[in-house]
Amino acid sequence: DDCAKAYAVREEARSSWQAYALHSPGLDTLKPRSRSGDNNLGGMAISAIDGLDTLYLMGLTSEYQSARSLALGVNFSQVGNVNLFETTIRALGGLLSSHALSRDPALLAKAKELGDRLVPAFKTPCGRPSGCLPSSDINLKTE
Repeated sequence: DDCAKAYAVREEARSSWQAYALHSPGLDTLKPRSRSGDNNLGGMAISAIDGLDTLYLMGLTSEYQSARSLALGVNFSQVGNVNLFETTIRALGGLLSSHALSRDPALLAKAKELGDRLVPAFKTPCGRPSGCLPSSDINLKTE
């Protein structure tokens, strides 16, 4: 039945979060086979930020609070080079969608902090976004 399926999905999300929290807390990705983590997307706890809204929607309160703490603890000025697309959809999108759901002002402030660091990627050589593409990568440390 649908309730059993929903419960199973929720428990799988909880299990996935617990594996991340145990083996790679604060890192970008979990490597489940080696039970380790990696900072392959700039070192900004991208899995925690990207999963915030899902944890919130599933009512996984303690997991959400843990992910929120990791997200708010990221120092974007120390991150370095990142892919603009991945950072926009996963980090900025994760922070903004979580704020939209929770109305947590700290998440909005963190999204603004990141967004301000992403703006220079859109300052194209021709001085306008139409007709020119933004940079594919940006160094958050220097912006």
